[in-house]
Amino acid sequence: MVFRVGRFSRDVALGILLLGQVVLVLGLAVCVVLRPGLVVKRDESGVSNYGIHLRTAVPYSLALVGAGASSLIVGLRHRLPRSDRALLVAYGTLMGGELLSTYPYRVNEAWHTLHLAMGFALVAFEFLSVWWWGTRSRFPLRWWGVAVETVGLALALATLAAVVHALFLAEVLTSVSWGAVMMGRVREVS
Repeated sequence: MVFRVGRFSRDVALGILLLGQVVLVLGLAVCVVLRPGLVVKRDESGVSNYGIHLRTAVPYSLALVGAGASSLIVGLRHRLPRSDRALLVAYGTLMGGELLSTYPYRVNEAWHTLHLAMGFALVAFEFLSVWWWGTRSRFPLRWWGVAVETVGLALALATLAAVVHALFLAEVLTSVSWGAVMMGRVREVS
């Protein structure tokens, strides 16, 4: 017997993507509730620090898997323009790389460097794809997403330059704005 999965409707695709984004936000919210000290302090840590603590590893992992897997599923199975499918698959792949590089990133300098590279690639990808979608779309709120994405990137770069310590906030802003713009784009082109 051959099991075949067909393409699904726009509403199903949007439901899958929304579920992934909700799992991301709720998973990270649970992490903050369980270990607020990682982000409610002057020298704010990044999202990945939740992946290395026993209490928060499961919600952190579910958050990234939810967002990444939903994008992969829709990117591989929903009828979208090729470039949009490629962006969804790339995002899912980057989320997987970010997740897998989290657990050992404190083992040695090589793992740490790989993890930082994955995080930078993810933030840069989110920024570039949101701008790309923003210039090619017509849905009304896209420019709000682009603006929030730009603020998130600016905070990430300022954190990298040690001007401020707002890595968690930067990562949340870029992730949430990417999700909103991505869903607007999928709704528009499906």
